[in-house]
Amino acid sequence: MSRANVEKTVSLILGNEYLSLATSKDDKPWSSPIFYLLDQDLNFYFSSPRSTLHIKHIAANPHVSLSIYDSHDHPDDVDWVKIDGVAQELPTAYTEQVLDWYMKKRYPDEQQRLQNRIVLEDVMPPNGAHGLYVIQTKAIFTLDITAEDFSIDRRVIVDLNQVRERMAATS
Repeated sequence: MSRANVEKTVSLILGNEYLSLATSKDDKPWSSPIFYLLDQDLNFYFSSPRSTLHIKHIAANPHVSLSIYDSHDHPDDVDWVKIDGVAQELPTAYTEQVLDWYMKKRYPDEQQRLQNRIVLEDVMPPNGAHGLYVIQTKAIFTLDITAEDFSIDRRVIVDLNQVRERMAATS
């Protein structure tokens, strides 16, 4: 695996706050823009109303696909990572900690955080209207920036351990 592809992957994941989450149920796909948090183990965290279609899909089929890219790039220069993972509602033992982290990242300004406050009861199953979810990364793919032949499929799998090591070195 090219070190350049690992660097690019880490840069794209850490340099963005939104991903496109693809889910499916009964052969019907759905895609949703999601604000995310990321831990050092490449777990993605997000909050969403339990009534949304993507959450209903996850309940039936936890296998998901994520795309992260910089939409401001010129079409000739756009680069991306595609991630395969398994999604589930966050175990309640972690809910309070992740909710606090989520609110601080989504609303860095304390005043904004107070105005948009989500309390624990809002996200606790079974009665909370929202839920906190985690996606465990199973595989990451990207375009091989070292490839010279553009007439072939340049997607390559990125080594998860190398991505984790590089992320740890940046924090």
